[in-house]
Amino acid sequence: MREKMCCFDGDGIKYDTEKLKRILIQIIEKEGVKKFCFLRKSALDKTAISILKELKGIYPDILFGLVMPNIDRNKFDFTGKPYDEYDFFLTDTIAQKTADGWEIKSWNHYMVDCSTHLVCSSSKAKSRAANTLEYAKSRENIKIFNIDEI
Repeated sequence: MREKMCCFDGDGIKYDTEKLKRILIQIIEKEGVKKFCFLRKSALDKTAISILKELKGIYPDILFGLVMPNIDRNKFDFTGKPYDEYDFFLTDTIAQKTADGWEIKSWNHYMVDCSTHLVCSSSKAKSRAANTLEYAKSRENIKIFNIDEI
């Protein structure tokens, strides 16, 4: 069984922080999740990080991770800013590459594949977050909390 971990993706610019805080407390207390991973690309990531830092005083065993799937862990320096605020890193050098050498797997799909829980906000039919949500729905082993539907 995979270790419980929650990831995030969202379309919006601002979120109801109290609603998000309630969801995060539920995920920690009822779902037993202690690891949270971020791409640091969405406003939802930034809001969730802020709330979880506040909650760390109540739940000191919360861990923060950074998702960087197209990075060779052995060739990248994760010391110093901004990496010092993370407890772990999700990295994977993906074998399939473009002609220019870029890995082509979606970072968001990799993040979902590594997680047991997804907190998202997706109200648009076509967006990065909508793609992440649809991909997560196609997986059988992830619990989804869509802020827009709660």
